Amino acid sequence: IAPPLLLQIGAALADSLGALIVYVIARRVLPPRPALLAAAIYAFTAATYLTTWWSFDTHIITQSLYLLFIWGIIRAWEDWRAGQYRREWIAGLAALSAMVFLGHFGFLISSGTLLGLLIAIVWIARGLGLQWARAVSGPLTLAIGIGALFAIIFFYSAYLSMFLAQLDTARTGGLTAVAGRAPINREALWNNLWQAGLIAHYGLLPIPFALIGLWLLLRRQGWQITIGLMGLSFVVAIIFATLPFITQVSNSPRYLMALGWAIAIGTAATCDTLWQRGWVGRINVIGAGLFVLFNTCWYWLTPMLWRVRPPEPF
Repeated sequence: IAPPLLLQIGAALADSLGALIVYVIARRVLPPRPALLAAAIYAFTAATYLTTWWSFDTHIITQSLYLLFIWGIIRAWEDWRAGQYRREWIAGLAALSAMVFLGHFGFLISSGTLLGLLIAIVWIARGLGLQWARAVSGPLTLAIGIGALFAIIFFYSAYLSMFLAQLDTARTGGLTAVAGRAPINREALWNNLWQAGLIAHYGLLPIPFALIGLWLLLRRQGWQITIGLMGLSFVVAIIFATLPFITQVSNSPRYLMALGWAIAIGTAATCDTLWQRGWVGRINVIGAGLFVLFNTCWYWLTPMLWRVRPPEPF
């Protein structure tokens, strides 16, 4: 089999597993039916169709590895708090983090930011004397550190001179000098975020639904690692969505794609709550679902029927 075809087959298999992994993650905080809805939301929003249309095979594979990595963090966290499988999960998370870091540079940036925030919170909690932080801070930091070190030594070190040159350029001329282009108008940045980002990726409505769902889960279940990772995923997305308006340089750390699992689970939680509130809530859920499906069909069919290029996922 030719390598490009093998890569496409691998991407198709990885993409098909994504919804299953989202279901498994969702079951940590949702009953079976809402968890199944979360998997469906992940599968049928337009974001994953955009990566398929562009044939971003390495991105698709890395995104599924990232979902598996998120699940691994959740399971390792629970086992470490129970005093179980310490070494096994250190090795497993180190391997998964290395694969994510090596799979796609955008996911290196977005997942690295997420993990940096998580590790910082854990060590602050440990400094405050919280028992759960004592159980997870050491193995979590060690696992991520091993994965990052492996990726740096065996791949990114080859580009060290380029990174240093870019840092020097940024220091003297700013990020626009690194990009080699004029500053982007903030209105154009907003239009791109609104149309190509919030609408094209998710059909807009799942995003407020997901934020409400995150609040509902936090209110009902209190803080736990799954809810914490969902919240941190939104924080990371806000950081990278805001950064271009400050630097006036576009970036593509795949933050909206990395947010997909959290949007799916949060939206499912909101839809489940609305569905139980009677016919008015059910009409809202059905209407929102139809709008999202129409949005997905639009961005999937228009390139085939009218050769309109869909926006590049980010």
